[in-house]
Amino acid sequence: MGVAPARSRARPWTSLVAGRRPAHPGALRGRLARALVENGKVGEAEGHARWSSRAGADDDFYEQVSWRQGLALVEAQLGHNPEASTLAREAVDLARTSDWLNLRAETLEDSLRLVEPLLQRLAHLGFA
Repeated sequence: MGVAPARSRARPWTSLVAGRRPAHPGALRGRLARALVENGKVGEAEGHARWSSRAGADDDFYEQVSWRQGLALVEAQLGHNPEASTLAREAVDLARTSDWLNLRAETLEDSLRLVEPLLQRLAHLGFA
């Protein structure tokens, strides 16, 4: 079982583009950031992830998890590993408190994905 293609995960974003306000705009932009990172568009992803981190309602569990997921992946791609690890850990800890099993699994999967850029940099330096 793999991750859904980024294109299909980004579809809820079309409601924002069409002018309709979705229920969780911060969560959608956090999820969009995840999809953009997966497609190599880190600069664009960063803007959405940072917007999501500022706009997410403090009492909205889904938004709080989603912006942390998106920003963690962005930070990892930018080589900011301590920040990425902290954000990913926060997302996992928040998700762990719920019975939303898919979201819990997704946060764990994202945490594992943080290792990929580090391994690529080590390989580039001849260590792998």
